[in-house]
Amino acid sequence: MAKAINAKSNANGQGNWAVEQARHNRRGLLLVCLVACLSSALFGQMNTADITGNITDPNGALIPRATVTALQLATHQTRTATSNGAGQYLLPQLFLGEYKFTVNARGFKQAVQDGVVFHAGDHIRQDFSLDLGESSQSVTVEARAGLMQVESAEIKQVLENQQVVNLPLKDRQFLELAILSPGVVNPPGGTRGDSLQQTGQLINVLGNRTGHNLFLVDGISVTDEYFNNVTLSPSPDATREFNMELTDYSAEFGGKSGSVINVITRFGTNAIHGSAYEFVRNGILDAQNYFAPPDVPVPFRENQFGAAVGGPIIKDKGFFFVNYDGQRVRNSLSQIFSVPTAAERAGNLAGLSAVHDPISKAAIADNNLNNDPNYNPSNPSTKAAVVLLNLVPLPTSSGNSNNLRSIGQQKIGTDQYNTRLDRQISAVDTTFVRASVLEANELDPFGSSVLNEALLPGFGRILKTHTVNLALDETHVFSPAVVNEFRFGWLRVSGGQKDPNAANPFAATYGLNGTTTNPADMGYPQANLSGLFSTIGTATGFNTRIDRNFEFFDNVSYQHGRHTFTFGGNFFHLSFNPDFPNNARGTYTFNGSYSGNALADFLFGYPSQGQVGIGEGAENAQTNWAHFYFQDGWLLTHGLNLDLGIRYEYNSNLVAKTNQTSNVDLSTGSARFLVAGNPLNLAGKAATLAAFAAAQNPSIPVVSNLTANWNDSLLDTRPLRLSPRIGLAWQVPPLNKTVVRAGFGVFTNQAAYSVLQPKNGS
Repeated sequence: MAKAINAKSNANGQGNWAVEQARHNRRGLLLVCLVACLSSALFGQMNTADITGNITDPNGALIPRATVTALQLATHQTRTATSNGAGQYLLPQLFLGEYKFTVNARGFKQAVQDGVVFHAGDHIRQDFSLDLGESSQSVTVEARAGLMQVESAEIKQVLENQQVVNLPLKDRQFLELAILSPGVVNPPGGTRGDSLQQTGQLINVLGNRTGHNLFLVDGISVTDEYFNNVTLSPSPDATREFNMELTDYSAEFGGKSGSVINVITRFGTNAIHGSAYEFVRNGILDAQNYFAPPDVPVPFRENQFGAAVGGPIIKDKGFFFVNYDGQRVRNSLSQIFSVPTAAERAGNLAGLSAVHDPISKAAIADNNLNNDPNYNPSNPSTKAAVVLLNLVPLPTSSGNSNNLRSIGQQKIGTDQYNTRLDRQISAVDTTFVRASVLEANELDPFGSSVLNEALLPGFGRILKTHTVNLALDETHVFSPAVVNEFRFGWLRVSGGQKDPNAANPFAATYGLNGTTTNPADMGYPQANLSGLFSTIGTATGFNTRIDRNFEFFDNVSYQHGRHTFTFGGNFFHLSFNPDFPNNARGTYTFNGSYSGNALADFLFGYPSQGQVGIGEGAENAQTNWAHFYFQDGWLLTHGLNLDLGIRYEYNSNLVAKTNQTSNVDLSTGSARFLVAGNPLNLAGKAATLAAFAAAQNPSIPVVSNLTANWNDSLLDTRPLRLSPRIGLAWQVPPLNKTVVRAGFGVFTNQAAYSVLQPKNGS
């Protein structure tokens, strides 16, 4: 149970507690320093590709010290490798695009091959056979369309820019591309999932839950660690390619057990290129719904528009790409409700079941509450009921059931901005930096249809997402056999579900006791009339959050003989600040148990049940994760490759602010109430906490987690999380046109904010 309780220093606090807390902080700092020193990358090949192969003479003998040069045609950037003593070359971490390869060796003709295209995460084998002759002579190697990936067992889906742009995408959201992959489906949205699906639908991959996917842009996480969905939706015009690792991926990738989805953004080239667009749907193009009444307007209008431009800053050295994407939707929605008539709101319930006085139980004449001496319209509860009823539109048809047809307008507005700069600093150093901003707003007049919510007109909900994402990448070639990549990412995402009537002091005005006093959470309560009429008021809770994270990646590729080693790790820091003030405004049920009629109970102010949430459900927590991996790509024989890998993941539990997390400990045989901090420093809340503990039967003591020998997360840690990976890729001879893949791996999920077993087994 988390409470929004802030701690203040207390001169009389427990000294031992302060010392132990300081020791804990030092241990956390040492862990961070250790990770920073050892850090090397979780997502080594997410933005790049590699190619390897053998250099042989006409008799098949291996040629050492041959030079292989890769020229990226769009930017004229080059990379060079030298074949080792086994005649094998490796060009790791190549940027995506089309390449021209040139192979030179003393005493042999030059070999040239054009048209080799790389996608994110590709592991391609391309062998070269050199003819005897002068190096000034060249032989053009026939390009093979779609070189097969024979170096790994991973199963993935790749879509290039032209496919992304040409395929019809609903709302131009890239996650619609995921549905093209086998084993991927759109599940129904749940309470959390529907909260912020403003950047695309949730997806299940090969049976994994929606929260088990990892979403990346340029290899940097854009995964919302609260709602488990994606927080950016790059425009198709800004997408270089869409890459989806389904299963059997190497030890480089992990942290989630589902799919790893990476969008590579476009980069500039030596030629200026750009585009501008607008997609329109409006009343002129839409037909009237056959079943809709004739006075209902044509329901849907949408405009999607934007522009993109890229080009050189310094020819062959520096490039830029910028784009903007906007969306405006106006959707007329029709909803049917059951609401009281004007006479019923004034107390005349003649058309409803018989009503009696809730105190004397005497029948009320003519079912008119105004004939009852105990009915007082000036009573605060009755006033509150009348005010709520006055917010509800009057019926549009006769009767008491389905008598209000309301038309509300859903409004959606989204703006996305993206800037990317690429620079070749030297022959051995390349870098890029990208900044992206998303601003999404949505007004749902009747709440969420996914949650089967049907809020009356005037109550509704607002959705909002504001995302800022930064990415920095630097690749350094230490030698033809050793390449290092460093990557840094920063993400801030805020927003959530909001109340259009927030800050309304309704409860304070009409004396609804126990409800929130926080202006940010104030608003109208919810009144349930037990099916007699539609529920009146706002939703019971609105999820919001402000989350920040930063991450460091570094990975090394090293070739030695028939082995290609990749190793590295990452450090991830999350500041996790969700807020869920459930029932903060009050939720009341009126079922007629007092007067025989639910509406009469409502007007009398006699609820059969009332619920009020305590606190905001805020967490204000932090956690650190450290992941490391080692992978060996071993060429057993020509056409047979074995991958052996291991991952180690350490995810510390979320630790909230001092005195903000609590739990009930049953491990000692008698209950005690634990506070993760010093209970003496509860900033004025100590008396409330003591009263809570004393009110239990029997009463329970309140102690700090250190006194009870618990850690400050109040959860058991899991220090050992090993994930082995084995993959096999075999080109079937003699034609080598078929590849057989097999793999095994353990894929774990982050557990930093999951419900784990409490410490000491309770």
